[in-house]
Amino acid sequence: MPAESGLPDHLAELPSIPLPFQHEYRLPSGLSRTLKREILAEPDTLIHLGAPDTLAVSCLRFARKHNVPVVTSFHSNIVAYFRFMGLPSVLEKVGWAYFRWFYGNCDQVYVPTDSMRSELERHSVRANYLPWPRGVDRGRFSPAARSGSWRSELGIGPRDVVVLFVARLRWEKNLKALCRIIERLHAASRSIATVIVGEGVAYDYLVRSLPETRFTGRLTGQELAKAYASSDIFLYPSTTDTFGNVTLEAMASGLPAVCADAPGSRSLVQDGVNGYLVDPESLDAFGERILRLANDEALRARMSTAALESSRRYDWDSVMRCICAYYDDLYRSRHAGAKD
Repeated sequence: MPAESGLPDHLAELPSIPLPFQHEYRLPSGLSRTLKREILAEPDTLIHLGAPDTLAVSCLRFARKHNVPVVTSFHSNIVAYFRFMGLPSVLEKVGWAYFRWFYGNCDQVYVPTDSMRSELERHSVRANYLPWPRGVDRGRFSPAARSGSWRSELGIGPRDVVVLFVARLRWEKNLKALCRIIERLHAASRSIATVIVGEGVAYDYLVRSLPETRFTGRLTGQELAKAYASSDIFLYPSTTDTFGNVTLEAMASGLPAVCADAPGSRSLVQDGVNGYLVDPESLDAFGERILRLANDEALRARMSTAALESSRRYDWDSVMRCICAYYDDLYRSRHAGAKD
């Protein structure tokens, strides 16, 4: 990738196979000979790895062999998924050891939040960390997308308080806890309506377990923006996210967020200001915070304003300028070292 462009010259597809029992995830092949030749033919090349998979390992080894700068961004805490996949706990130790090798061998590692960096360092993953938060399209995700017809089509009354959950419906999103929280909410208040947006392997389980909840399936674009803005409270008990893109989208839509007190949410949610951070083991605390918001319209309005204000710090233009500056700094340091 030429430093001055900041964009790839072209896209190259590589074959991949779906993982057993996890068909949404695919395992790609390693670097092809053609791609290796193309990389070496361009003197000003940088490799940015998106996930520590088989392709990334192939790229990392190739980069180290040929002295090509290599960076990576930390998107998914895959090791944290293991417990939700029913894998033996010993594999978590193996996973963290792999993370220590992989991220420790990259020139730069971009982390979305300080809390995620702290989590990696807690497991002795030593690397050259640099902050790279995510952005949100505030032109799309906005309170202006609120729609009374969206609510009425789902059978939700104008005075009902809508509690929304948005995610891929996978077990690592703490979905069993989500079910128990929603059951408590419906038992406590008839004015609360719950809506789940998403699809995935746990969809059928959730539909069977939550007969009073509305399910929309997967939504994108303006339909997703409408779902956020037409709701009132965002619920997110997941503990495995590295940032929480859906939480940021909800905040940009004016929703106070009630989230698990976990690395992905700590840099977004200010407890008691724009939402609540809750002990992920305390399902009663989730219910209590949501009911507090549902029953106090003035509190909900204050937190909605604060959430909207917080989201303004995450602008995509500044996010992308940040990453391009990191690339340029790495090039300059490499070239300066070569001259010395």
